[in-house]
Amino acid sequence: MFFAASSGFVLDKQGRHVRLLPVTKRQPRFSVKAVSLMTGLTPDVLRAWERRHGVVSPGRAGNSRRFYTEEDVERLRLLADAVRRGNSIGTVARLDNTELTELLTAASTETPTRTSNRSDYVDTLMKGVEEFDPTSCERSLGMAFATMPVREVIDEIVFPVLAETGARWRRGDLTIAQERLISTVVRRIALNLLTTSSSPGRSPRIIFATPPGETHELGALLASLDASTSGVPSEFVGTDLPGREIARIADQLGADVVALSIIEPASLDRLADEIRDVTTYSARGVDLWIGGPAAARLRAELGDTDARYLESFPELRRRLTLLGAAGSEADTTDAGPPFKETSGGSR
Repeated sequence: MFFAASSGFVLDKQGRHVRLLPVTKRQPRFSVKAVSLMTGLTPDVLRAWERRHGVVSPGRAGNSRRFYTEEDVERLRLLADAVRRGNSIGTVARLDNTELTELLTAASTETPTRTSNRSDYVDTLMKGVEEFDPTSCERSLGMAFATMPVREVIDEIVFPVLAETGARWRRGDLTIAQERLISTVVRRIALNLLTTSSSPGRSPRIIFATPPGETHELGALLASLDASTSGVPSEFVGTDLPGREIARIADQLGADVVALSIIEPASLDRLADEIRDVTTYSARGVDLWIGGPAAARLRAELGDTDARYLESFPELRRRLTLLGAAGSEADTTDAGPPFKETSGGSR
């Protein structure tokens, strides 16, 4: 056993003086588990960022375990913070630490007026759609999330842009490729934000999904992001999922609520049966929330099925507040569709 000495030496077991080598910021010494705890990034995210974007190059021990330097940890913290603020990892991975620091500093100190900031972002995003410039769209939306609260970005930028893009596509002013460009950018950034806003080791209180035949995902995805960034642990588990599978995932994750977004169902009869399966096959007895433009029509098909129908995103947020604060839902009888999909044919 070694005993530290203030002179820069230690005594080994035989009482011999051994000089301590200084620990440098470039010395690999942090395990994957330690880095995950220090940065909030899961081991899977760390591996993905290293493999796809080369964000850091950890050293390898004799047993092939990865070890990170202090410099690696500093960079990963900066990248994680940037992504949590809405930037795409693919964009910020190209920045050096000085540029990342400047980006984060600007995000924390910049206080533009809401009106000008919102209109500038909307204009820039629409220009990016018109010119089919995904890089411009991703940069603009990422900066919006970095400088504004998530809910403001969703309400004042994302929804208006999706609505305008969908309307112009239906009029024939935009191509299907242009219309889907902005959906892809929103999806990518929202998924990045969800990945880094989740709390390791915490079970989601609510999971978001779409049932069989429903491939429109943006409403459920944005609702999950809204929940996660407002302090309610959530998971977006996918689209076009069978009711039994959704029930199994909810039980496996320990969720209390299943929220389904329904935009354009192929068959209301079949969909109703699948939704009944969610509550029938959940061993934990999850609560069911249903929303989307088609939810009102589905309500008649579901009959006495115990489900809550929400009217809008504000109503969803009120329910999320109750879910987070009280630990369980309040017993009310609401009607209407949430998770409004505002982008026409976006998927």
